[in-house]
Amino acid sequence: MTVDEKHKSNDANDDKPSTEGELIVCIYYEFLLRLSGGFFISKFIISLPMPLIIPSSNKLPIYNSLVSERVHVIDKSRAEHQDIRPLRIGLLNLMPAAVREKTEIQFFRLLGNTPLQIEPVLIRFDDFIPNTGKERMEVFYEKFVEVKSKGLDGLIVTGANLETQENGLLLDFDQIHFVDEWKKILDWAKEYVTSTIYSCLGSHFALEHFYKIEREHSEQKIFGVFTHTLDHSNHPEILRGMNDQVPVPHSRWGNIPIKSINHPELQIVAQNPDCGWHMILGRNGREIYLQGHPEYDREDLVGEYLRDKENGQEMPHNYFPNNDETQTPICNWKADSSVFYRNWVNHVYQTTGYDTTKPFMES
Repeated sequence: MTVDEKHKSNDANDDKPSTEGELIVCIYYEFLLRLSGGFFISKFIISLPMPLIIPSSNKLPIYNSLVSERVHVIDKSRAEHQDIRPLRIGLLNLMPAAVREKTEIQFFRLLGNTPLQIEPVLIRFDDFIPNTGKERMEVFYEKFVEVKSKGLDGLIVTGANLETQENGLLLDFDQIHFVDEWKKILDWAKEYVTSTIYSCLGSHFALEHFYKIEREHSEQKIFGVFTHTLDHSNHPEILRGMNDQVPVPHSRWGNIPIKSINHPELQIVAQNPDCGWHMILGRNGREIYLQGHPEYDREDLVGEYLRDKENGQEMPHNYFPNNDETQTPICNWKADSSVFYRNWVNHVYQTTGYDTTKPFMES
């Protein structure tokens, strides 16, 4: 068995809770929710998992993968008969076709482990659509104009494989062919979405767009798992239950130095002296910027390392036991990742309006 084959066998065993116990919990939860008229949801069982809502027809290709990982999924028709409105959480997935489906699974897995019903919405641009995987996107991704008309409670904007040019220099954002449509979605989200998470390159793009804060090119790729110190004094509702020291995978050439984050609406809440900040909260939690990848699976850095090793890529920092690439990588970030996304979903639920076209509930 090769090193690559050995590593690929591990992800399927991660994050698999017991099915029987969770089924009982969900049935009991629904009974208590109806009995209490909804009050129970925010006062007692904030840690219980609730399902993603998937349409009964045209099931997403990742449906079976989610079920096999025991992510809670229910039919949309069943959800419509329940006396609560599911949260509409959008995913603007900018990753290339080779990892597009995997990215969906990673974020849906985290959303499906939260205590509320969530209707995930896959979003694509109105005009631009990539040629590779085009047919799949046309079926399962909604155009932004359609999403805009229905509204969202929360939004996640992923990174993209557009960080560098062939010469190794950072790609100027204005050279990205869908940059205008990307800005259009961000401007709309700023006004109408309760809270938005910007991931990796998405965070760099948004910080430059909103605050004119530009990224720099790192001399060496920031690559590995870095432990960040959390500042629990800022927005405890987002950081509640997370450890004081939180490991997070990073994989990027671009970097925004801590010294550049000097806007009064931005607070750094997770940072590391070697790789910089991981999490920034903006506008009182309406914007969350993540330089790292808490959604990553155990093996994700392996593939990048083996792909680029011959070109001089160094071993990922603090990843393989004893820096031995033949051993299974250490996965020590998923617990805090799950807690963070649960907190974020609960934050959105507590502040969003019943009308999805409005970002906040009526006072």
